[in-house]
Order: sequence, then structure tokens, then C-alpha cells
Amino acid sequence: MKEKIYEFNLEHPLTPARRKALDRFLTKNAPKSKWAASFHWDEENDHLLHLTTFPVKWEVWFAPHRVTVFGSGPFWAKMLFSDKKRALLREGIEHVLQETGFVKGHASPHPKAQPAKPAKSPPRSAPSSKRAA
Repeated sequence: MKEKIYEFNLEHPLTPARRKALDRFLTKNAPKSKWAASFHWDEENDHLLHLTTFPVKWEVWFAPHRVTVFGSGPFWAKMLFSDKKRALLREGIEHVLQETGFVKGHASPHPKAQPAKPAKSPPRSAPSSKRAA
């Protein structure tokens, strides 16, 4: 089952030049990964990048001002995906986005929807000590 892992705001959209920069970056750095890594662009959707780092498969969806990263893998891999590993992944994605021209500084995570808080009722006014005349 695919799970949304991260969503980042982009300063610059995916263009042919940034796509080439991303291809060069991944080709250069994939052999340096601790895990066997491979990637390819979707044949039907040129804004969808497929990555595999065994045992996890990643989908990276590029929208004009946002990139969303989904992951899917076996249950045991999900159990090993600790907060520390999640933070390392975030740093790695930010680094790739900076190196390939999508953002200049840190990529700001897209705010996730928060459940609505119940509305507070207006404060009750204290009983007045003045009496109507």
C-alpha cells in the first residue's frame, strides 16, 4: 500500500533542464547509496519519477509548485522506518531539490491538513454588580 511520506513546496517547477539535472544527480549518486538504487520516469506521466531502493518503491510526483513523495514496501520495512530515518530522508530530499534547482534554500514542507479544532464558545460575561435603575 502506497503511503504519502513528504510534500514539499517548490520555488521552480519541473522543466526539461531540471529533469536532466535530476537525472544526472541520481545517476551520479545512486552508486553511492547504501542500498541498490534505480530510477526511471513514468512512460505515461512525465511528471512522475519512480525510484527503487530495495525493499521500498518510491513515487515522486511533480506539480507546478509542489513535489509529493510516496513510498510502499513490506510491513517489516515500515516498522524499521524510524523518526531518525524519516528525518534523514527529508534532509536527503531537500538536498536533491537544492542541487537540482527546484529550491534555493531549504525546501519548505507543504503544510499538512490538521483536523479542525472545535470552536470555543464565547466567554460568558461575569454577572454585573450594577442594577438597573
